[in-house]
Amino acid sequence: MVPDPVTLDQASEQARRAERVRTILGARVVFNSGRSSIDCQIRNISETGARLTLNEGLSLPGTFDLEIPSRNKTHRVLLRWRTKDAAGVQFIDDSAKAAVDHGTAAEELEALRKENGMLKRRVADLVRRLADLGHSEWQR
Repeated sequence: MVPDPVTLDQASEQARRAERVRTILGARVVFNSGRSSIDCQIRNISETGARLTLNEGLSLPGTFDLEIPSRNKTHRVLLRWRTKDAAGVQFIDDSAKAAVDHGTAAEELEALRKENGMLKRRVADLVRRLADLGHSEWQR
């Protein structure tokens, strides 16, 4: 579902009024249910959004998570504009996230189930290998 254009126009107006703080923060664009990421820098930030710099030619999805490790924060964002080496993003709240990103929770749950199964098989394999090497404390 695409956000209502009136809401986006109002948010843009609010974003222009928000005080921007110049900064250089390491960050990461995370998408594809957490399976893909791109390193970037935040060059300015406000309560409503941020300006990112990143490598030329990398495409970005319309919505994604912006991780800021130094602040221990992750924001859901909407891509507002893009040039060859920069992007402007708007922070969106959980209700907007749910409207824009329907289905993501189910996709993430399925990915976690698959990863859990793979890890269980890997642990079982490692336990067998340890037992084969004579480490009886690992035998079941």
